[in-house]
Amino acid sequence: MVAYLIVAAIWIYVILFAVIGATVFDDGDNRYITPEPYWCWIGSRHTGAQLAGEYVWMWLCALVSLILYVPLCFCLGGYIEADRGRWWAIRIGRAKNPSAGEPDIRIEKPRPGKEAFVMLLYPISYVILVLPDSICRWMQFRNQTVPSAGVFFSTSIFGLSGLANVVLLMYTRPGLLLLNEPATRRASEARLWGPFADRSPTRS
Repeated sequence: MVAYLIVAAIWIYVILFAVIGATVFDDGDNRYITPEPYWCWIGSRHTGAQLAGEYVWMWLCALVSLILYVPLCFCLGGYIEADRGRWWAIRIGRAKNPSAGEPDIRIEKPRPGKEAFVMLLYPISYVILVLPDSICRWMQFRNQTVPSAGVFFSTSIFGLSGLANVVLLMYTRPGLLLLNEPATRRASEARLWGPFADRSPTRS
């Protein structure tokens, strides 16, 4: 239900953003949508709308993905440990071995190595996709000339977002596609849990 509400909110925002802008600014050189050298977009006199309509969201997503996925990677790798009752109480660094004479009450569990650092592919790929287009657009905001080759290159890179999403999904979460799910799950558990695979949480 939450996902449907989020998607609906995004669509409502996009529709209102386009309709209100085109309705309010519809005269002469102050038009909201104007022809650019290669396509039609928000006019250069409405820089704030250009930022609020696209680039602020792109940069915000890149920042949030870095804030979320980088700690998640180190958490899964065992470099950051948090108290389940107090999420703000974190400890950086792997757990130390107990001192001599102290009982070792830790429950040994395998730590995913490469599986944890795969999480970094999400923010890295997103930054790679949006950075060229952001650089070109920022140069235009500063009234600098951007070569046509640079514009089309950055736009083409950004256009690969769908392909990048599919590749990441198939590589990191193949079970979500429901394609050969049992075999995929067993292989994933074998990589993640190693000799503990038979006692992994997904096994009954």
